[in-house]
Amino acid sequence: LESRDKMNFYFEIEDINDFDAQAVWKDLKFSIKNMDELRNKIDKIALVTNKDWISNLAEMSYKFIPDIKLKAFNFAETETARLFVQE
Repeated sequence: LESRDKMNFYFEIEDINDFDAQAVWKDLKFSIKNMDELRNKIDKIALVTNKDWISNLAEMSYKFIPDIKLKAFNFAETETARLFVQE
């Protein structure tokens, strides 16, 4: 995070078969601990998935971080998602 001013991220999630609560807990602790730095460094996140529950969870979570623009897309919108993070 220190090497750049602002970053955009593009993620594709096809399937999550093995839900690991411990991994989610570690991610949550990292995010809370580094919230200010993340808000200052991340501008946009494009999340591509056909799983509605993943899209809904991500969009709901990022409403608490208004400085980061997260948009969920399905796989038919892959090019639109890429353009979103390139703008």
